[in-house]
Amino acid sequence: MDENPYAPPTAIEPQNTEIDQPIYRVGKWLAVRDGAELPHACTATNEPTGPENWRKQRKIAWTPPWVIALVLINFLILLIVALCVQKTAKITYSLSQKARKKWLGMILTGWLLILLCPVSLVLGIEYFSSTDYFWLPIIIGAGCLISSIYFFTQTGIPTAAKHRKGWFLLKNCHPDFLARFPEIPSIDLLPH
Repeated sequence: MDENPYAPPTAIEPQNTEIDQPIYRVGKWLAVRDGAELPHACTATNEPTGPENWRKQRKIAWTPPWVIALVLINFLILLIVALCVQKTAKITYSLSQKARKKWLGMILTGWLLILLCPVSLVLGIEYFSSTDYFWLPIIIGAGCLISSIYFFTQTGIPTAAKHRKGWFLLKNCHPDFLARFPEIPSIDLLPH
């Protein structure tokens, strides 16, 4: 027996993610596995990124579309089932200064619209309850809520569109960024 089982662990060499984590293009989607590190280029604009640009590890999640139908039964059941059946992964990607500003603006606008929902309802109850326009703040609040969903989903960062055989298909990647990777014609041809 050559090795001491009580010896402290030795440093492990970092693995090359290009070999261990292959990345493919499937049509307009980027196919990645859990732990994938995307190249040092902006996923939204394909500009090369350096140390001054933003690089982030992000958790992505994909939930089967049929789960949305459970909202007709009960919202709590929808949440429980969604948490049980969703697939999650972590990816690392980069954004340029321009894309990061756009992302931040979309997120802040979404949160501002979320905050306007209860404000419009309170104003509606307070000022419009005695008039014929009591419905106006309700419509404004619903419009703010729907608009906030749009701003949260259109941020321009990679999000999971599909999941198949352990692969996540990401949308919102620039076509030139996608062109960096080898193309596979079908999802079914991805390696296991």
